[in-house]
Amino acid sequence: MAWRVSFLLGIFLAAGVSGRAQGWPVRGELRGEIKVPLLAGESLAWEAVAVEEGLVVRLTRPGVAVEVVARLEAGGAWAWEVRRGEVDLAELWPVIRGELSEEAVNWSATGQVRLSGAGRWDATAGPTGKVEVALREGWARSDEL
Repeated sequence: MAWRVSFLLGIFLAAGVSGRAQGWPVRGELRGEIKVPLLAGESLAWEAVAVEEGLVVRLTRPGVAVEVVARLEAGGAWAWEVRRGEVDLAELWPVIRGELSEEAVNWSATGQVRLSGAGRWDATAGPTGKVEVALREGWARSDEL
């Protein structure tokens, strides 16, 4: 899976190495699914949409909604921003707890995980920036304990 993502990003980076910040010539959409071991073999749907201002990448499944926007800068680097990042633990916990340690099976968890962040992606230096993860209204409990 990692090579596919790297290949896809390489295509989009190569398309922008001309240094043109406006009028990026690529348009279209790519979609697919990613199997994630932590999700007990279930999939995340992904979508990459090339629009005039750059690229919009979305990851979705019940309980997960992530959207990252990347805009081509004049020097050929990309400025990226997490436009939306939401994970609902009440929806996701039943799926992932079986993939965690045996002690986690009897636990319940709820809350909202929010992702935010921004940075740059340069073909030479790679991705840089900051991503913040916040848990809101989170709790966990075990009936056994």
